[in-house]
Amino acid sequence: MIINIFKKARLNWPIYLLVYLLVLKSIWVVVQLQSAPDVLQNEFLTTFLPQPFAGLVSIVLASILVFFLALLANGMSNRHHLMSKPTNLVAMSVVLVTCLGAELQGIGLPIGLFGLSLLIYNKLFKATVKEHIETNVFDVGALIGVGSLLFLPYIGFFVAFVLAIPLLSIPRKRYYGLALFGFLLPWYVWAICLFMTNQLHWFEDWLATVKSTFLTFPAQWNLFQELPLLFILLLITLLFGILFARRKRIPPSSRVLLLIGVFFTLGMLAAIFAFPEQRFKTMSVYLLGVCLLLANTYYYLPTNLARLLHWLCLIALLIYPVLNHLR
Repeated sequence: MIINIFKKARLNWPIYLLVYLLVLKSIWVVVQLQSAPDVLQNEFLTTFLPQPFAGLVSIVLASILVFFLALLANGMSNRHHLMSKPTNLVAMSVVLVTCLGAELQGIGLPIGLFGLSLLIYNKLFKATVKEHIETNVFDVGALIGVGSLLFLPYIGFFVAFVLAIPLLSIPRKRYYGLALFGFLLPWYVWAICLFMTNQLHWFEDWLATVKSTFLTFPAQWNLFQELPLLFILLLITLLFGILFARRKRIPPSSRVLLLIGVFFTLGMLAAIFAFPEQRFKTMSVYLLGVCLLLANTYYYLPTNLARLLHWLCLIALLIYPVLNHLR
């Protein structure tokens, strides 16, 4: 009944923010009570605010940002006809699924890259309808290049983008060249700036950091203990995508976007395995693709039982972080 409300285009939008604030505040209290590493604090905010309130202020600001990102993602979905008619399922998915990303619960780089991912998807969706294809393909490559400069695991987006280009019905060699040129351009500009300012030691420090994090598994990391439900969600989502992508009632544009979302979700998995030291930040950055897949697959599921299983999987994911800290 509640989900059917979100399937309609009319809704009192502040409800999203209130639910999101409530969930984040609950998780934040549990983390503090269990003396877990404080991932919710922000160095900039704690410089000016007392310690007991800095984390809460950071949560509130991040909640407002995610709220507006949810509105933008929902508008993008309706504009590009991700579903056959206007719906609020995308906004609901963004608001709920971002509660899984601890790094998205405070102001920082991950929430900025989450917004950058939204811009990338918007450019990619424009390319699917053959709207200025060359420009959009180049822009996607350049945006991914900027994101990978700020956070190296973001490079998984580029690998997924290259694999998804044939799905755009434009399998021409020059589009691969445009994507690669756009991706390398920010790196080239960064290298020129370092050379001109004689700051090459920054590159050496960055390279040392990459070597220390790339394929360096933590001693206590057990992926199947920390992120089991995430993989259940991904497997179910991929299964739904494979089973229902060929259904006749799914518009061709939605089918293409669904398959693109599958590729970008696989890119997230590859980035988590390649950069295990930053796995939680990586998962937070890539969660937008999971949000779009959740909304799309739920919308096109044929039976109420399948929708119920889909919804229960999401609820289990939401309560998992709290249960994990209570253990």
